[in-house]
Amino acid sequence: MDRDIFNSNMIIIGCGNVLYQDDGIGCNVANRLIERDQLPDGVQVVDAGLAAPRLINLLKTGTKRPGIIIVDAGDFGGNKGDIKVFSVKEFINNRHSCTSHGISLSDELLSYNGNVQLVVCQVDEKSMKLKPFVLSKDTEGAVDKACEYVMSLLKEVNG
Repeated sequence: MDRDIFNSNMIIIGCGNVLYQDDGIGCNVANRLIERDQLPDGVQVVDAGLAAPRLINLLKTGTKRPGIIIVDAGDFGGNKGDIKVFSVKEFINNRHSCTSHGISLSDELLSYNGNVQLVVCQVDEKSMKLKPFVLSKDTEGAVDKACEYVMSLLKEVNG
């Protein structure tokens, strides 16, 4: 597999903090997608952790702007473990879903000239405590569901 993200057509970015229980779902989804090894050619998966905004900023320096699917935890008012797909505008307008991964993810997304979608898993404050590398039961159950959402988005993009 070619690991040059600058030559990719699509990059799936898992973000979050695996030290704070359910905040790490994006990283878990990224790793599950890598394990499955069923991605189309030209698609890369990156477990970016808390560096997702910096990765997007780095991608802006390339001549090619690949599409991006970001997988993250958030609060959009759903039930714990629900999955929702957002456009950048929907994500920014939904104040509950904004994350704090250092550099503002929203700012980086607004200035990225490329196709971006966000797959967000509903979590709650109680499941964002210091509990390294462990997801709550509901959120663990949502990992495969989030993977299916990502695969569905890839099919839409690739026709």
